[in-house]
Amino acid sequence: MRRFIEGYYGAPYEVIAARWGHYAGSPEGCLEWLGAFREAGARHIVLRFASADQATQMERATRSLLPRLGG
Repeated sequence: MRRFIEGYYGAPYEVIAARWGHYAGSPEGCLEWLGAFREAGARHIVLRFASADQATQMERATRSLLPRLGG
């Protein structure tokens, strides 16, 4: 993730991480992490995948995250 973030944004990972939230790990951990934003009142969440293969990451999120986030 560090390599992708630094290459994409052209800035050190720490600078970007201080401004935007980042998560890397299991779908269950991601759901917990996203849930904290929902509990804090977030109504919209934007997902950005730290991967050159955006289509595969979108498919994985659609399959493993979105159905479990609820509406």
